[in-house]
Amino acid sequence: MFNPQSKTAAAAIFTAGLLLLGYTTYDASQKAILNERPMTAEQQDALRQHIQSLRKTPSKEEGLERQLE
Repeated sequence: MFNPQSKTAAAAIFTAGLLLLGYTTYDASQKAILNERPMTAEQQDALRQHIQSLRKTPSKEEGLERQLE
């Protein structure tokens, strides 16, 4: 593992680790807060249309099978 040569280097590594842990915690918290909001009607319609378009679009393999028939 990393072996710092001075107490200053050790303190810098420790501080960087605390900052990384703090930022990760903050970011996860913000994402959780944003996910608590319900979808709007427009977002639900857009998602429903996207899912329907994916179901209607044949896959490449199905297209090749139809061409071979």
